[in-house]
Amino acid sequence: MNNKPDNSKLGIIQALRGLAALAVCLFHFTHGDMKFLGTTKMFESFVNKGWLGVEVFFVISGFIIPYSLIKSNYTIRSYGKFILKRLLRIEPPFLISILLVIILGYISTLVPGYRGQPFKFDYRQFSSHLLYLTEHFNFSWLQPVYWTLEVEFHYYLLIGVMMPFVFRNELFFSIIMAVFLILGQCVQFTVFEFSGFFCFGITAAAFKLQKITNKKFWVFFVVIIISMLYDKQGILMISTGAFTALTIVFVEFKSKITEFLGTISFSLYLIHVPIGGRIINLGGRFADRDWKIWIVLILAISMSIFSAWIFHKLVEKPSLRIANKYNVK
Repeated sequence: MNNKPDNSKLGIIQALRGLAALAVCLFHFTHGDMKFLGTTKMFESFVNKGWLGVEVFFVISGFIIPYSLIKSNYTIRSYGKFILKRLLRIEPPFLISILLVIILGYISTLVPGYRGQPFKFDYRQFSSHLLYLTEHFNFSWLQPVYWTLEVEFHYYLLIGVMMPFVFRNELFFSIIMAVFLILGQCVQFTVFEFSGFFCFGITAAAFKLQKITNKKFWVFFVVIIISMLYDKQGILMISTGAFTALTIVFVEFKSKITEFLGTISFSLYLIHVPIGGRIINLGGRFADRDWKIWIVLILAISMSIFSAWIFHKLVEKPSLRIANKYNVK
């Protein structure tokens, strides 16, 4: 093996996070209540694939959680602290974004010319979000991005249990990865439906941390692809997962722009719909030409990024600071 663990913050992870968040933004802005694509076919073909940013996030989580836990000498005794730390990291921004969605939803009904449904608050629907049980109680998510947080949370629960064993040696790694992939074929449960993407990330982490050889890395990589093909995952999804994992392993990249976008990516992911989506809905009433559509899209993205920066400063960063007080060794 010729790759050395990188003790610094991986710039490529930040770049992938930022670009994935922007891709999801563009997809939602152009495929919301109204089609907001203009007449440029090249632009349409590009933004139509923006939903793949979610799969990029799953691969990143598959990589970064075990990568960080190995470096912190994680043991199963720290499982409770690990889950608490993840909750403190994710829940405050998530819950405050829900309040933002509700408040803006109510304010929108007061705007002259509003054509949507009257404002209605269902405390049962709201409560179902607290433990990511919304779909299990036949409610709809208050905004479309929230379903992925349920997948991520289930992954945290699993990886915390798997970590003391998965990197013990190559045999353990092979068995656990095989079980994870098989469950993806057999179990209709959110996290297992995306097991291939998480396995891409875990395999990348194993290679970066020198837990598997170069040869074994490629063997596992091919096995994951075959498993996803057998599960009838689309070629585009598989290619995105594989490309993301290979980029993490072999590409070194860092810039101030991507570092910034990566830093605010979670905040951007959480609030781009209630912020930028409303700009799209308002601007869409007047954007009858391509150049007007571009102006509205640029405004929506700019305001979403600015709002995400504020949200990161006021909400996400303090919660991250609290979470970092819990050592998972």
